Amino acid sequence: MKNNSYILVFTIILINTILLFNSCKKSENNNDIPQNTNPTAFFTVNPELGNTTTVFNFDASASSDEETVSAELQVRWDWKKDGTWDTEYTTTKTATHIYSAANIYTANLEVKDSEGLTGTTTKTIEVSEIPEYCPATFIDVRDGKTYTAIEIGNQCWMAENINIGNKINSSTQQTNNGIIEKYCYDNNEANCDEYGGLYQWDEMMQYASKDNVQGICPDGWHLPTDTEWMMLEVELGMSMEEVTSTGLRGTDEGAKLKAGGSSGFEALLGGYCNNGGQFNSINIYATFFTSSQGSQTNLAWARYLFNDKDQVLRNQYEKTFAYSVRCLKD
Repeated sequence: MKNNSYILVFTIILINTILLFNSCKKSENNNDIPQNTNPTAFFTVNPELGNTTTVFNFDASASSDEETVSAELQVRWDWKKDGTWDTEYTTTKTATHIYSAANIYTANLEVKDSEGLTGTTTKTIEVSEIPEYCPATFIDVRDGKTYTAIEIGNQCWMAENINIGNKINSSTQQTNNGIIEKYCYDNNEANCDEYGGLYQWDEMMQYASKDNVQGICPDGWHLPTDTEWMMLEVELGMSMEEVTSTGLRGTDEGAKLKAGGSSGFEALLGGYCNNGGQFNSINIYATFFTSSQGSQTNLAWARYLFNDKDQVLRNQYEKTFAYSVRCLKD
């Protein structure tokens, strides 16, 4: 009877062992083993808009997977989503690319985990042509006026005098009141339409006191310095020895700058307004302030063109005079 008890106990243990073994065994459909999941692909691109010189920076470091650590995930890129992978798999999650033609592209990222499962995602990138440095025309968005421009050497100049602001009577000083103010020759708005406005130096500068400021110019343009005027004059043929001198200088550079001249600068002889509020010399002089301070605080460097002379006059004049203004592209 005792032996039968041992046999019974042994049988029970054996049966339990078999049941335990079978319960740990992988089922044919793998339901008892956690399934590997596809990785989640994610990337950023900076910038998302650009042109054919823009370096686009791609970063897939936020891609993830439940079973594979991020550092072991591999990525590859198809910059145009044309079905051809442009890079090999790598664990480096950042990359750069320059698109050679303007278009709207779809960049494709594929992420692969340690067991070969993949995930993909895309982003749209807009690529434009390189902006033209010196457009033939442009619009001043502040008032909707259209201006012409001309490229001379490495500079892009407005090819007409600026006409921005509210007309005030010449008997009133232009002031720092947050409003651009202008004089029109003979206090006639039609003269501003033809010749541009006349601005005292401080108003032109918008009350800044350093070279190379925007002043009353549109965004992307600035007031030319004395040196930038010299660069223009040298480009038109003035000698380096003469360009830094004062008074009438050069040979025919003034003729090239005047309306009808070969440079395309098209300077009109719009005269000026003196510090007593009197208008003078329309169709005789063209007068332009630079943004450069003169040797005294009340003076600034300027240029004069004449109806009967081919040279350019460079000198310092009182800032309270009101002259025409040309802007130079940044």
